[in-house]
Amino acid sequence: MSVRVTNTGDVATSEVVQLYARNSNSAYGAHAPKKKLVSFEKIHLTPDETKEVLLQVDPQTLALWDVNRSEWIVEQGNYEFMIGTSAGDADVQVSRALSIGGKSIAALPLTQSLNVFDHAFASNEVVYHEVSKERTAAQLKAKAIVGGYYAVRSKQNGSWIALPKADLTGVQKVKATVASNVQSGTISLHADALDTTPLAVWNVPVTEPVSYKISNANVMVKELGYVDVEADISAAVSGVHDLYLVFHEPDLRIDSLSFTLKEPGTNPGSPGTNPGTNPDSPSTPGSGSVGIPVKPPASGSETEGETDSEGNVSAVVTVQTGDVADQAKAARIRSSGIRVIGDPWNVSIKDKQNTYVIATLPVNDVVAANSTTIAYVGEGGQLTPVPGVLTKDTNGNKVWKVLLNQGGTYVAIHSHREFVDVKPSA
Repeated sequence: MSVRVTNTGDVATSEVVQLYARNSNSAYGAHAPKKKLVSFEKIHLTPDETKEVLLQVDPQTLALWDVNRSEWIVEQGNYEFMIGTSAGDADVQVSRALSIGGKSIAALPLTQSLNVFDHAFASNEVVYHEVSKERTAAQLKAKAIVGGYYAVRSKQNGSWIALPKADLTGVQKVKATVASNVQSGTISLHADALDTTPLAVWNVPVTEPVSYKISNANVMVKELGYVDVEADISAAVSGVHDLYLVFHEPDLRIDSLSFTLKEPGTNPGSPGTNPGTNPDSPSTPGSGSVGIPVKPPASGSETEGETDSEGNVSAVVTVQTGDVADQAKAARIRSSGIRVIGDPWNVSIKDKQNTYVIATLPVNDVVAANSTTIAYVGEGGQLTPVPGVLTKDTNGNKVWKVLLNQGGTYVAIHSHREFVDVKPSA
């Protein structure tokens, strides 16, 4: 690619002509590199002098990391090449579009256990920790560059990490290997975006440390133990989707995912059905199963839920501003030092056929700006955080979209925590 550069000034000068590229069709979408420097040349120009600058591009400078192949590839797509004096949009003088052949990002291999860190293409507010010194030792001995070395830990409620291109056709269950050394909480699985209805929800318990001797070494190790938790996929889903894992408490860790696929010729039933109605797809409370979602209700109004495959209403949800009893609960929570934002809600759920339902809690600007999570208030004043995301409804109003398994009093709270990374021996 070439460009003509002219010095229109009165003194001699030097300039670095820079060529940037981006793939407008990357499978990583908005998380693909916005601009990559792929070539540059420094030239010297006297007053009124013009030079033609040839910028050659090594194809490997266009490469990005395919997290599912574990290798660098030149991704196919429509690329925009931009020439300027810096990466700033205002300094781009010339741009050209060019279609480039190459490879596509590979599909997520669902037939094997997947380390979340290894297959992530985007994340927000997470940190990484070594999972196991024994695993690290084995993988280093095997000279594995990508070897499931790290687990992902949430820094706050709403932390997330994303994996690309999972073909969910026939997926019935998802098992997560998780841990926490601070508090229990939930992690939800979403398709294509953070605010879509969860496909599954895992309950993460506080896990105990484990001690062992590393194989072929006289070294005792004590580190955080991990456990497996399994959840049903909430509804029939097929096709290729990006997966978003959303953490609903800080200090939750996830190592890997394992998917259970429907075997050809079997009819194991529909995941997420009412407990006991289909023995081939149980959905017990606390298992992480998600009920068929209901339409978000307006404040103070009753909304009929969507119907299931047999035409039955899955739930009727009513959301209202809290009454005197709800206000009293919120006041007791405030008196204990917890920062409650705004008024409480009272949620009632009727005709619930599934473990979980979706509720939409309307909020004003103050609640939207200051709340970090939604919590259920028990009769004794205990708080139970629930999975949720701050988003907008179809009318553009700010709302908390939450996943509930019971009616009652709910409050928006603001929590803040200082984090100190855990020592390797912890």
